[in-house]
Amino acid sequence: MKALILFSVMVAMVVTPALAVPTVDLTTAGTSGTANGAIFVQWDGSPTGTGNIDPFLRLQAHDIEEGFNTSVAGSKPYDDQDFGGGNWNHVLLLSTVPLVNIAGTDYRELSLDINQNGSDPYLSLDKLQIFSSANGALDDKTGLVPIYDLGDNMVAMNYSLNGGSGNGDMLVYIPDSGFTQQYVYLYCQFGAGDITTIPGNPSGEWSSNDGFEEWAVRIGGTPVVPAPSAILLAGIGTSLVGWMRRKRAL
Repeated sequence: MKALILFSVMVAMVVTPALAVPTVDLTTAGTSGTANGAIFVQWDGSPTGTGNIDPFLRLQAHDIEEGFNTSVAGSKPYDDQDFGGGNWNHVLLLSTVPLVNIAGTDYRELSLDINQNGSDPYLSLDKLQIFSSANGALDDKTGLVPIYDLGDNMVAMNYSLNGGSGNGDMLVYIPDSGFTQQYVYLYCQFGAGDITTIPGNPSGEWSSNDGFEEWAVRIGGTPVVPAPSAILLAGIGTSLVGWMRRKRAL
């Protein structure tokens, strides 16, 4: 085990020091990674149409786009495509979010469907905050304290791995221990990435350029999670990059 950890640390030191921010790289099939305790999994999702998922936040039409789910009628915080209370933007009940146990720890599962131009398929998730609240009528995150925050991390995604609207691209697993209230809110930002060291995307272009991005919860379906050893390796690499970045800043 010590040899495995040492090898992982050595690999991380070789391949990651040039990154501007710690990065979860999901640009190749079957990859996964961790950031601040959450697990991110590249997903060749089955069809995610009506009856398979419950969408709760949809946004699009900006190079850098952001959104916050709400059920407040007429509310459209940030760049949300749909007005609050619509089919694709509403508050989320915790009871509807799948509970998944991974290596002895309970997580809540969220799914993401992205849409990019086929000739420029890369998209970054730059901000992700999850909130738990007893108030089901919020339309702003002001004053809320996140139970999860992506922080200074970036998740790199590749639309070409599972192209087409209605096909999921990523699953996110958030530790269940932070969810203490009945309503769940999510704030996110896409397209602000500035990473040139991802092998498949040396241009460093990560902006949104086509259709909508849609967060949802799956209805039924088998959890798609990496093996515990893969989670360990990814976690070591991401944690080490963050540590090195903080050390350089001192």
